[in-house]
Amino acid sequence: SEATDPEYWYRHLRHTVQLCSGFKTLLADEHPFFIEVGPGHSLSTFLKETSNTKALSVIHTLPNHHRRASDLNQLYSALGKLWENGIQ
Repeated sequence: SEATDPEYWYRHLRHTVQLCSGFKTLLADEHPFFIEVGPGHSLSTFLKETSNTKALSVIHTLPNHHRRASDLNQLYSALGKLWENGIQ
């Protein structure tokens, strides 16, 4: 119901987002796993900086400007990595 609630989106745009708190909650999991949806690696870079660890599992669904690959090949690669990590 939040996705269709205009008040939710207003709060989302106008109030502080507790991204670091959310990361800490997710990183407390025994096997944290992250999927970056969208171009670039900005979210995963920020995650690595806030987590103080290099051993994070982050799958990128779209290529960035440093790595030349088609969108479809990158998507297939991401799906393969998900499968390798036991995600159905």
